Amino acid sequence: MVRMFDRVVLWIYDIILVLISILFLGIGLGLVRKEWMDSLSSWIYTGEHGRLLVGVLGFVLLIIGISMMTSAYRSGRREETIEFKNVLGEIRISLWAIEEFIARVAEEVDGISDVRAHVEAGKGGITAYCSVVATPSGNVPEMLGNLQSLIRQRVREELGIPDILGIKIFVRKFSSARKERIEYTRM
Repeated sequence: MVRMFDRVVLWIYDIILVLISILFLGIGLGLVRKEWMDSLSSWIYTGEHGRLLVGVLGFVLLIIGISMMTSAYRSGRREETIEFKNVLGEIRISLWAIEEFIARVAEEVDGISDVRAHVEAGKGGITAYCSVVATPSGNVPEMLGNLQSLIRQRVREELGIPDILGIKIFVRKFSSARKERIEYTRM
């Protein structure tokens, strides 16, 4: 939800910035006449709604600027990790490292390629989301079930993360198996 709000705010800010840039470019190239700017200025100061419109626009730009600064501050925080303890001490693994690990594991499965993994950490454990390209060579649900089992097993055994809430697979494309190319040479 927050990311969507940030995108909408950034989009509005970009449109306003583009419009202001077009105005400045028009002034610089002499396309906007001085009389137009004078009438705009007098409308702003003496018009019925001019000052209100400029005030609202200024307020919106202020809110967008503050929102962008806080968003930049939030993204500057330390990387998201999961933490757990063993007998020797605390272990922290970044979610990015887990995503990379899952992508490598998934590509080991026959018929799976071009894996994009995303991991979300919650209070009860992690949830993995995998977007894959599959080459169906048999029972696709069985292949994807094997993929889920393999990811769960390897994450538990090799990374030591026992709490896996779910592994969700999204097949974004089915590709055909690559056929070997036969080249003929003349003798």
